[in-house]
Amino acid sequence: MPFRCNKHFHGDYCQEPNANSVWDPVITTDSHLFHARGSHASTLIGEEIVIFGGLTFATFNPHRLGHQHESSLSTNAITVLSLREKVFRMLDATNTPPSPRYDHSMVEFGNKLYVFGGVINNNLITNEFWSFDMLTQRWTLLNAHNESDSSSPVAVAGNLPPLLLPDS
Repeated sequence: MPFRCNKHFHGDYCQEPNANSVWDPVITTDSHLFHARGSHASTLIGEEIVIFGGLTFATFNPHRLGHQHESSLSTNAITVLSLREKVFRMLDATNTPPSPRYDHSMVEFGNKLYVFGGVINNNLITNEFWSFDMLTQRWTLLNAHNESDSSSPVAVAGNLPPLLLPDS
């Protein structure tokens, strides 16, 4: 557990004056549930970071990475890191999840995660739009992939979602 700092210092070990930025390592006891990855999406919900998809940098293990396409290292696993407890846990969907993907975007609104676009199935850039209900742990396809020139929204990869702020 972090120390309780006096009003002039911060960081896990009260090592930095408030005027300075600090990076503290997150040491977990269950890091076998999460491997290094890139091009994933993550969002902060309360005191937890929810991480979905991405390209993993580990040897294939279906019990660690979730469902995985045979010809890629992309994943569709949902991993949650508790910042307070510093432990990882996996969320297991109660139905079929989206295809593994990377370079997608994700936001949280209400009790749902919304995932858009990304790269799936051997480098196909998609315009799929999915929601994941955090209470029921069910995926719902809101917009199927459409390759027509007039499709809307346009298929994208590597985009960032807009930040939505509630009215005050």
